[in-house]
Amino acid sequence: MDFKSGKKSITSLFSCKKQFVIPRFQREYTWSKVELNEFLDDILSGITLHEGKLDTTEYFWGSLLLVGDLDDQKTLEVNVVDGQQRITTMTIFLSVIAKLFDANRNEGLSRALWEYIIGKDANTESFAVLKNETPKPYFQFTIQKLKEEEMDPSNTEEEKILEANKFFKSNLSKKGLKKRFQRLKKDDLNGADYIELLKAIRDQLLRSYVICISTEDKEYANMIFEILNAKGKELASVDLIKNSIFEKLKSEVPADAAKELWLQIRNNLCSRGNRIEFATFFRHFWIMRYGKVQDSKLYSDFQNKVKKTEDAYLELLREMNYFSKIYSLLLNPQINDFECKKEYNFIITELKSINDYYGIVQIRPVLMSLYYQHIKKSLINLRQFKKIVIAISRFHLIYNAVCSKRTSSLEKPINSFAHDLFLCNDVESIKECLKAYIKSLTSLLPNEDEFVEGFKKFKFSKQPISTNVMSKHLINVFEMLVSESDIFEINSSIEHVLDEDIEDESTLYIGNLLLLEQNINSSIPKSDLKNKKIYYKKSKYKMVSMFLEENNSKQVFCKIDIEDRSKNLAKEMYKISSAQIKNCSI
Repeated sequence: MDFKSGKKSITSLFSCKKQFVIPRFQREYTWSKVELNEFLDDILSGITLHEGKLDTTEYFWGSLLLVGDLDDQKTLEVNVVDGQQRITTMTIFLSVIAKLFDANRNEGLSRALWEYIIGKDANTESFAVLKNETPKPYFQFTIQKLKEEEMDPSNTEEEKILEANKFFKSNLSKKGLKKRFQRLKKDDLNGADYIELLKAIRDQLLRSYVICISTEDKEYANMIFEILNAKGKELASVDLIKNSIFEKLKSEVPADAAKELWLQIRNNLCSRGNRIEFATFFRHFWIMRYGKVQDSKLYSDFQNKVKKTEDAYLELLREMNYFSKIYSLLLNPQINDFECKKEYNFIITELKSINDYYGIVQIRPVLMSLYYQHIKKSLINLRQFKKIVIAISRFHLIYNAVCSKRTSSLEKPINSFAHDLFLCNDVESIKECLKAYIKSLTSLLPNEDEFVEGFKKFKFSKQPISTNVMSKHLINVFEMLVSESDIFEINSSIEHVLDEDIEDESTLYIGNLLLLEQNINSSIPKSDLKNKKIYYKKSKYKMVSMFLEENNSKQVFCKIDIEDRSKNLAKEMYKISSAQIKNCSI
């Protein structure tokens, strides 16, 4: 197999009259501010001031893997197999500098640099030096136009491109560069002329180099790509899988089924206001569908478990498309997803708790399996579905939200249950599967004393403190539990029975808190318990009526009452929640 390898400057790469094509099977642009900061710091760190003049240093950007021949002028295109993140970032970077030259009335410098963005072939026909087949027309109209057009990003890739564009615009401005040089301890560069600085920054990138590895054999390129990515990183595994699928599903006539399905999956993950990383969804889908596997072995597991046929790959994409809709729904469910049936109110409440308050990501494969068996296969009825979802939510409230246990102990039961449940084809097998799962959760459940100790630590203040959000959530959950409701009370607020005193921390603890209707709470003056009871009696909340009953004869509420009530609230919540977990059967 023939391939070429050699050192190439960015100048010679971007001016070799070749169009670098990011094929449809490549993963989307994903660089965040972490990578962008490192990229810019590497460039700025290489610029020095020598005898009053700005100078640059040689820098190595790694390797590029290409399909095509850079020396063959008969064809315009070469495909980028590895290195698209860097070459895309470089294009955005050079585009921003060219526009800064233009904005500062240096049209000659701007036009000269713009040739690295929009080149001309031997016939003086214009072409985009970088051609990305997926973020059309966003990339072309924002990055590859000197007078860029205003467009809203429609997916995560376009959001990342927008973020990179804004990042470089901000950090390469006069003010931005001053801050960067100060942080990099290069204050001597701040005395230089701004345009001279931009020229040096331009040159630092253009004079740096990469190692270009090129071959005209696609299969050989893929083999090299696998070798280069043999470290088994999570995103690399997804890239390899996508590469294999698109290489097999080459047909683009009458329609590019693979590309359309992949795009639909990405759009599903971006719907509902979600911005879900493709690799995160794929890992959870794979756990549910094929079982748990180490991230480093995901690609080999794909090769072993999915037949290398067009039909098998298309079926995999269709399944991913179906479950990506479910995945997105489960992260942000709406009642109209369930025909506005109030019987499904519980799922809005409990999934909001799991996703937004407890931050439990690992449970998503289980939730997908449950939804699939309830909605698609109808092997779990609504009553059963509700009991299981609530049990899962209560477990994570106890285990994660209050007791702050590590989630690593949960991975085995979660992953096993997700896959086993997916494979179930009858009610009896689901019963056995659920029984084993609940047994494993029960064995991991912290005891009441541990829960009480964790619960007592929560505080709420009108001032911003770290536990405010979770404390209010716990009070809302308590009201929901004792009133046997499926939803949180809207228009509610937190009342301090003993008036809040920042200097006296005891007044902030959860035993001093009540959930009250906002209109009632806003009318209560600072006073003792005797006078506040007049207002509390107007409330319809169960928690308040319980408090009044427990404190019927008291005229004042003091610190020891707060301590006792914290324990009592915790014990009641633990009793109800643990019962909902242990009694979860179908």
